[in-house]
Amino acid sequence: MGEAISFKVDWKTWNAKLKKLNGLPTHMRVMSKSLTIFGIEKLRQGTPRSKLSGDHLADAWEFAIRGMSPIHIQIYNSMRNKEDILRILEFGSPQHAIEPKEKKCLRFEWRGKIVFTKHVEHPGTRDYAMIAQTRADMMSRFVRLREMVVKEFAKEVEGAR
Repeated sequence: MGEAISFKVDWKTWNAKLKKLNGLPTHMRVMSKSLTIFGIEKLRQGTPRSKLSGDHLADAWEFAIRGMSPIHIQIYNSMRNKEDILRILEFGSPQHAIEPKEKKCLRFEWRGKIVFTKHVEHPGTRDYAMIAQTRADMMSRFVRLREMVVKEFAKEVEGAR
């Protein structure tokens, strides 16, 4: 028949332990928020900044935490109409030509001077992979936090015997 696992539970002690564990969902939510803030900071550091003044993509990372079981963490960039730029920064872009769409020439600042031209050969953009790297770092941290919670839970259950 094989070896069986058996244990005796003192229900009075068990109930006290369960009452202690009732704070676990709140604890998990606090850990989720901590994990999310870690992710936001990683994204802010990993998102390249231009030298232009004004709002930056790096400062527009925000989050929402929903639900309790499972807890759903959503991190997003709140700048509107910047999905193409985020995609280019994440995955990079090949060398490509840039030409005016509506005007007769392009106008931009380059090395402190205003430039007007009809055509630019852009060298491409390297991939920064800031989202993929942050996701991997968050998952790694989540696994460590989950292991800590499981160990604490095991101690509580062990103490309830």
